[in-house]
Amino acid sequence: MPAPRLNLIVVRTLHPERLVGFYELLEITFQRERHGQGPIHWSAVLPGIVFEIYPAAAADQVDATTRLGFEVPLTPTLIDRLQASGVTFKQLPKDSLWGRRAIILDPDGRSVELLEVRADVTDATQTSEARLAAMIASVYKRPAMYVGGRTESQALECVLRYVHYEWAEAANRHDHLNLAHEELRERLNLNAMDFLSLHKSEYPSATPEEHFDFVLQCWKQISQRLGIDLDADLSRQQL
Repeated sequence: MPAPRLNLIVVRTLHPERLVGFYELLEITFQRERHGQGPIHWSAVLPGIVFEIYPAAAADQVDATTRLGFEVPLTPTLIDRLQASGVTFKQLPKDSLWGRRAIILDPDGRSVELLEVRADVTDATQTSEARLAAMIASVYKRPAMYVGGRTESQALECVLRYVHYEWAEAANRHDHLNLAHEELRERLNLNAMDFLSLHKSEYPSATPEEHFDFVLQCWKQISQRLGIDLDADLSRQQL
């Protein structure tokens, strides 16, 4: 099971419009919303997460200890805009292990980390994704080599599941992998947890090699659904 991913964060404030204006300095776009009889609030859809600002009914609902972080280009224009708006800098931009980093305070006193990710960190992520895609392609080309023979269907299932989840982690595409897996499970009317169990229950007299080929083809369909290059060459990827 993949690790859960945070997809929503809500902060409360006594002065929501002022707080919205602060975060809009970072070029975050909010929509004013209200669900049924609930309170008017502001919502911003960011990559992988929804950020919402709700009005607080009392001062003790405002949590200034929450620390937020955003990846942004720390350009002179942004820094000038923040300073001109009277934003308090807890730490001016400086280089760190992860990239150029600054810390500011929002109107409620929360620390807000601004990070411009170093290019080599981004490149490393992209390299890892490409290497794992090439490894998946290599397993399809020489599956028996990876698991010790064409009778090792369970081992093949484990290897392909592992490299796909590692690829999804590197590519930040766990949701896409889960969707592709569920679509194939529904198409196959699969109640079992894995493809091997399905084939064994449907074709109990099948040979170990036939089980092996079925597992291989199922995972290949998932790879193709995800757009993984099955012709990638592992030898050309930097390890």
